[in-house]
Amino acid sequence: MIENFDPLKGEMLRVLHPDGKCEEALKPDLSDEAVLELYKKMVFLRLADQKALALQRQGRMGTYAPFEGQEAAQVGSAFALGDEDWVFPSFREMAVYYIRGVPLRYIFAYWMGNELGQQFPVETSILPVSIPVGTHPLHAVGAGWAAKKDDDKLKRPARFGRHVAPGRIRGFLEFPLTFGLRVRILQ
Repeated sequence: MIENFDPLKGEMLRVLHPDGKCEEALKPDLSDEAVLELYKKMVFLRLADQKALALQRQGRMGTYAPFEGQEAAQVGSAFALGDEDWVFPSFREMAVYYIRGVPLRYIFAYWMGNELGQQFPVETSILPVSIPVGTHPLHAVGAGWAAKKDDDKLKRPARFGRHVAPGRIRGFLEFPLTFGLRVRILQ
């Protein structure tokens, strides 16, 4: 089914349809309990996102970029990462932080102006947020290059949003391919 998917023709790939029917061929190899846990986390994170946006609108939180509608992509991609994977996130990645083990209080503290909110537990393998659009993939590629020089086997996934300039995308996709770096770029 995925081979026939063509977004340029307006086709949408769905694992779960609005009527609740699941495409069995695309169903992930997860237990019903694991799927329910991930769903609960998506609902919780949507509520946390709404709370953060409300706090920002009240002036009680600084700049905040909501991620409503991206819960499944963020939760699913963060859940699929291994312990050896590192994440170089953009500013709209609260769900990724949370799934990787960053306590919500750290995330809220950062967006309320406390830099200590970016001092994550080491085991989360996630770097501090990169606010400028499109810079975090470059950080991931640089870390991948350093790891190769050090003969390190860690993977470095980076995430980027839809507002990154095409020239930047090409650059940070070509460099890891050219030099055989273990970097995954997720959008």
